[in-house]
Amino acid sequence: MEIAHVAEVCHEANCVLQHYNGDTIAAPWDTLPEDQKERVINGVALRLKNPDSDPEFMHENWLRDMTADGYVLGDQIDHENKTHSCLKKYDDLPLNQRVKDTLFGAIVDSLRECVT
Repeated sequence: MEIAHVAEVCHEANCVLQHYNGDTIAAPWDTLPEDQKERVINGVALRLKNPDSDPEFMHENWLRDMTADGYVLGDQIDHENKTHSCLKKYDDLPLNQRVKDTLFGAIVDSLRECVT
């Protein structure tokens, strides 16, 4: 399994979690813009290189990537205007958002041995 496949599993699991939390659901992987796919792939690669990292570490890395790409804190996720409601410190995120980071790491850890 390639890293991109693990990223797709992480993304789709996140979409399911968004659905059950009543959040806005991200686009399916096959229609996701390349820059968004790359961020997920980079997150998987980072977790594979840092298997003992905690969800806060993963979020802080994502936060740096997003702000480097010009995103700012906003009331909602708007990729066209580069705003995102999760551009804040990990401890300031609502529980349902912190759970997504934990789920992401658990999926990568579960599929680690399958990555080629």
